[in-house]
Amino acid sequence: MTRKAVQTFATFVFIALTPYGLFTPRRAYGQSASNESAKATAEKKSSAPRMTDAQKIALAMSAGPSEIAKNATIIDMATMKQLRAGTNGWACYALIGQPMCLDKQWQKWAEA
Repeated sequence: MTRKAVQTFATFVFIALTPYGLFTPRRAYGQSASNESAKATAEKKSSAPRMTDAQKIALAMSAGPSEIAKNATIIDMATMKQLRAGTNGWACYALIGQPMCLDKQWQKWAEA
C-alpha cells in the first residue's frame, strides 16, 4: 500500500468512527482534569435517563426490520450485558441515539 493510500484510509476510519466516541482527544502528559469538568461529567451521568431492560430491548429492536429484530440477541451497549438471547445470528444493540443491528460479519468487524 502506498503512503497516500494509508493516509486516506486512516482519515476515513477516523471520520467514520469519531461520532461513536472511539477517538477522543487525549490530555497532554501531566495535565489533569479540573474539578469543574469532573463535576460536569458526573452531573451528566446522573442526569442521563434511566431505562428499564424492556425499554432497552424496544430501543434495540427499533434499529432493524421487525422480522430480524424479533429473533436477534439484544445487548445493552453501555454495559455490554446481554438482555435477551437470539436465534438468528443477528445482534441488536441498545444505545440511546444510536441503536443498531449487526449480522455475524459486522459483529466480527465491530469486535476487531
